[in-house]
Amino acid sequence: MEEIGEASTASRITKTRSMIDEEADPQTLRNEIADLEKRLRDAKAALKQKTVTPSESKDEDLTDTKTVHDASDDKEGGSPAMGTAVRKHTSLLRSPRGETEETTPPTTLDPTQHAMLLLSDSALPLGSFAFSSGLESYLAHRRAVGGSSRSSSSEVVERFVELSLSSVAASALPYVLAGFRDPGQLRALDEAFDASTACSVARRASATMGRGLLTVWERAFRGAEEEEEEEEKEGGARAALDAFRAAMRAPPPTDGGPVLPSAHLPALWGCVARAMGLALAQAAYVFLFGHARALLSAGVRANVVGPYQAHAVLAAAWLRGSVRSAVENAWDVAVEDAGQSVPVLDLYQGRHELLYSRIFNS
Repeated sequence: MEEIGEASTASRITKTRSMIDEEADPQTLRNEIADLEKRLRDAKAALKQKTVTPSESKDEDLTDTKTVHDASDDKEGGSPAMGTAVRKHTSLLRSPRGETEETTPPTTLDPTQHAMLLLSDSALPLGSFAFSSGLESYLAHRRAVGGSSRSSSSEVVERFVELSLSSVAASALPYVLAGFRDPGQLRALDEAFDASTACSVARRASATMGRGLLTVWERAFRGAEEEEEEEEKEGGARAALDAFRAAMRAPPPTDGGPVLPSAHLPALWGCVARAMGLALAQAAYVFLFGHARALLSAGVRANVVGPYQAHAVLAAAWLRGSVRSAVENAWDVAVEDAGQSVPVLDLYQGRHELLYSRIFNS
């Protein structure tokens, strides 16, 4: 049949050529062209129906293989055949690196990750942008005494960040851990921190940021969840924060009554972190990381480091190691044993108010 078709086509081509040579009627030529175009379209359609793409052939092979294995499973009641079919199916879902790709998005995510992002946000309105934790005073006094010119500004800031992290880990982090572990003692922890902080500038900065955190909790985080967590899981943190806020709104004491809470940041941070569902280690890590980030942000605004240098320090391995070591060292430290480990930082913060000009409040 194929030979007959080829002969017919050849004869039609020969006939067409003879018609052209004999200068046939134009209408006859147009009819002949239309007939040839129709035959060409029919041939292409037939070829397309008979052609099978590689992906379709793979799918058919997999379907046939799975059908055969299913039948063998029904007879033998075993699972090896099904395992073979599954392996063949998953082989098509391999990424270029040879790893199986997820075909569907995850249905559940850890809610603590979202809470960590909220508390670590640089835009969290605590008022920390107004404080440098003594960095501005340190830089001013260092210039006044003719600091070594061999050290670059970034090295000076890195050294200060390292010392400040050590100081905060020894003096404030135990209160963060205690506020997380026992939210019911929030008022007592606040009073103890106020009494044990010798530097008045540091006390004011801590109280300002603590009030900012309490306001953020009340106006933003308190009603963020549709259903409140179980009391056993949060350990009474929400109730403790509500009671603390109510105590701050009480009228000023008279006749030597109890003083109003100062609302220092460390204990409040631990309590808020527990109310939001964070783990204890997460709360401590984010607290120290936020302190380092605030210091470097102050360094950028003081024009001693650039934004890329600041983020390079935040991403540095030594900073991660310093934060982890600080959390581990303070893990079992009681608030009675907390104290300033770098006393000179209190001197720098205390002399901040004596600077001729300043852009920060501490």
